[in-house]
Amino acid sequence: MKKFLAILISLISVCLISSCGCSVERENNYEPNPEDYVEWDGNYFYYQNYRITTDLSVEEPYITEVVYNENTYEIDKVHHSVFKNDKLHMTFSTEVNSSKESEQHFAFMIYSLESQKVEYLYLQEHTEAPYNNDLFEILEIGDNYVILQGNGKISKLDTTSSKIDFINCVSYEVKYGYAAIMYDNQLLYSDLETFDFKPIMSISNQNTKIDYFIQNIDGQTLLQIIDQSSAVVNNKSITVNSLTYYDFESKEFYELVKFEDNKFLSIDSNKKCTDIFILGEQKWVGYNGYTSDDTHLEYKLFTDKNVLYTVTFNKINGVELKELYAFNESNEYKINQFENDIMHLNKRTLNQPVNHMYCNRIDSKIEYFDLDKMKVLDKEEHDYNNRIVIAEFGDIVYYVEIKIQTAFMAESTVYYYLYRYDKRTEETGLLKYFVDYLSDSVFDNYVFNDEKYDFDILVKSS
Repeated sequence: MKKFLAILISLISVCLISSCGCSVERENNYEPNPEDYVEWDGNYFYYQNYRITTDLSVEEPYITEVVYNENTYEIDKVHHSVFKNDKLHMTFSTEVNSSKESEQHFAFMIYSLESQKVEYLYLQEHTEAPYNNDLFEILEIGDNYVILQGNGKISKLDTTSSKIDFINCVSYEVKYGYAAIMYDNQLLYSDLETFDFKPIMSISNQNTKIDYFIQNIDGQTLLQIIDQSSAVVNNKSITVNSLTYYDFESKEFYELVKFEDNKFLSIDSNKKCTDIFILGEQKWVGYNGYTSDDTHLEYKLFTDKNVLYTVTFNKINGVELKELYAFNESNEYKINQFENDIMHLNKRTLNQPVNHMYCNRIDSKIEYFDLDKMKVLDKEEHDYNNRIVIAEFGDIVYYVEIKIQTAFMAESTVYYYLYRYDKRTEETGLLKYFVDYLSDSVFDNYVFNDEKYDFDILVKSS
């Protein structure tokens, strides 16, 4: 249970830290009642090469070595794993005895959970330089290939011929059957079937910063390109963005926001949901954080006139902006992250002094925006209980709820409740309750641990 809980707590703790809006409970009783518990349902969580009962009572490896073509390879360290079609796809390290000494090799395998046999194994040749490794994160799985992330490259491994092709890159995006990469000041793309990269555009201006994301908009696969630069307005430098979409199919560009528009674009800080964004106008504002007069005037960048947008696609007009919501013009709103249909916003307000006893200031707070209701939520409207779905199995949903107890000059105590919910009967039962402490060390261990990728979980009945 220790290995699974370490990954579970690390993931949830980082979600809590990044959301900056967790619940602070005042009650004293956190322990559940005995009648809240339900018996183990006979199912297992599968993750990496381990499985654990869904009540977290028994944890065991279900595969510790790989037997393939009459050779046996011990699994020393798992780098990444993905479940698809009841099969485990996994990259790992193994020690192989050569004529001279034991050498570390990197490997990729496909393991059938039904037959409990290895269906495919690719063993990368040993190299003294670990940066030549092509087999870290699994990016996408095709019918007869897998796309893998290595050191400064992405690779396509043909699982029928074991031929592996790679392309160097400084950044990449792989999704919806396409790959886009940045390399040698060029933005390139390819469909995954051919893995033949062609240029989209050159980045000649070294002062710009490019972000790009593959999206599926109304059934069309497009590349969102966000270019960030600076502009001088009223003799002061501000940040401006351009927003362009590239259609992989038609090879057309759609420039929706130009640098000359002097717009600042805010997207999901986790960069997982970038098809919803905020456009505002950035400027320098003067404020006095010390006195009610202008003797200590300071200036800060401030973005007002913020509007929430998404984009639409049709064959006639291509890609178009669609306004969703106009925020209060005098405030600044930037997207922090998304929690299901709730958008977390960083809000800043420039407050003027009400009398000579007060100075003007810029106040900051977190606000929540409901994307279904298209409204900013009042504090009491937002559900502060954090609910994180772990896995689903038919009509059964396994999720964790968290309560946080804070104490002055001490670490916060985090209470975790693992529930089993039956969508058919609408019954909920508690499977496990445990306690941990939310601290910077938890965050550090998560960030610097290879297992930060490995939270792909499958539920099986045996």
